[in-house]
Amino acid sequence: MRFFLPVSPPSRSENGPGRGPGPCSGNYYILFYYIVKYNNGGIGTDRLIGRNREILVLEDQFRAEGSSLVVIYGRRRTGKTTILTQFMRRHPNSLYFLARKESSSRNLAYFRRAAADFLGHSLQPGSGGDWNSTLREVVGRTGGQKMVIMFDEFQNIGQRDPSFPAVVQYAWDTVLKNSHVMLILCGSSVPLMSSQVLEYGSPLYGRSTAHILLGPLPFSKCSEFGDTADARERVLRYSVTGGVPRYLETFGRYGDVYSAVEDTVLNPESYLYGEVMASLRSESADAGSYASILGSIASGHSKLQEIADDLGLRQTGLTNYLKVLMDTGLVERRVPVTEDDPFRSKKGLYRIADRMTAFWFRFIYPCADLLGRGEAGRVLETVRRGLPSYAFGQVYRDICEERFREMASEGFWDFPVDRVGGYWGRDLAADLAGIDYGGGNLVLGECVSSGAPARPEVLDRLRADSGRLLALTSSKRVRYVVFSLSGFEGTWPEDVDLVEGF
Repeated sequence: MRFFLPVSPPSRSENGPGRGPGPCSGNYYILFYYIVKYNNGGIGTDRLIGRNREILVLEDQFRAEGSSLVVIYGRRRTGKTTILTQFMRRHPNSLYFLARKESSSRNLAYFRRAAADFLGHSLQPGSGGDWNSTLREVVGRTGGQKMVIMFDEFQNIGQRDPSFPAVVQYAWDTVLKNSHVMLILCGSSVPLMSSQVLEYGSPLYGRSTAHILLGPLPFSKCSEFGDTADARERVLRYSVTGGVPRYLETFGRYGDVYSAVEDTVLNPESYLYGEVMASLRSESADAGSYASILGSIASGHSKLQEIADDLGLRQTGLTNYLKVLMDTGLVERRVPVTEDDPFRSKKGLYRIADRMTAFWFRFIYPCADLLGRGEAGRVLETVRRGLPSYAFGQVYRDICEERFREMASEGFWDFPVDRVGGYWGRDLAADLAGIDYGGGNLVLGECVSSGAPARPEVLDRLRADSGRLLALTSSKRVRYVVFSLSGFEGTWPEDVDLVEGF
């Protein structure tokens, strides 16, 4: 038996999900940390409300010889603009521009105003006809210093004018690429940023020197947004906010999750009151159809046929909607860890991946009539009755899986873990399973969220099923790991690893 407690993040040189993800192949970064103390190579910050890994990437790109083109994208409220603002404070020679949902020509006029303010004087009238001439004049007046040009909400222009990415591509190839410039394209629509900048069909494909996909924070970092040390309260809050920094900051001002929900999600004067539907409308004009699908999934329908039957649709009419929801990161499709071809598997289950969206459609959406009548108190009672079982069930299992993956990546066991996930079948299930195909090892995990310390008996069922799970995964040896919010008691066998709290 080994007893495990989480440790602080290691140095920049170490990679792996549990240690703060580092660069992946193709200069593609998935980054997590949000509040940090950071000092590297003389670049310091005081408790930066940003993400240290992103700052590292941006600083590396700024210091690189020649020009660089960096793409930062991710869902709303994840801190993209905050990162740009902090980076700009380090590098005053930075021109920030917020793109509007207007035509390219209108945005050019706005950009020229921003550029004039940046330079301290008006631009030449002759350069006002196109982006290329305007950018050429801007970079030509910086006195040879490296400058940064930031387009925030870049996708807004391309959404109104599909030719705009080609305009930027031409400007990059003919002006910016050889002008000692760092161009940053930032956006909050993952599908639009992908199609306009990153995908093969985009004119800008292959020109970026770094990609930063901003995802939610891991559960282990979320406690830095509040003063609660109670593990159960942390899980309850996370079940609503997920790892979205803005939501975490908001909920961190309250003593408990229910006070936070009452004063924000149920308060018409709070930005969180209409947040979920506003996010849906920003992604699609057909927000009502997507809301129906999300409501069906939140009510417990997880199979494609179940969702279709619930909504009175054919499966073929549903798949495109689900694909869009998965592209935006709102929905995910999970399959048992043993499935060799997840995309073709018939055992896939759909569920809402974004915590705030899942919470809202599970507890608030069905009570819209009560909320409309001003009976927020009755809605809050619904939340009080249902949130604990949801938080300490599905959400806690997800937290444990996150930590399980980190442990595997950190080399916690003396064998590699090739695949991690859950397993479910007709009469066989495991909260977590990690498979070492080369060495024939299997790790089975149990998640215990009760208020009492876990005892060795919690593994009785899993031990009884271990033979069938070994055969199912073609494994020869099995170890166990138990996650418990409330600690452990009793004498545990040597083949069990114990993880208390997070």
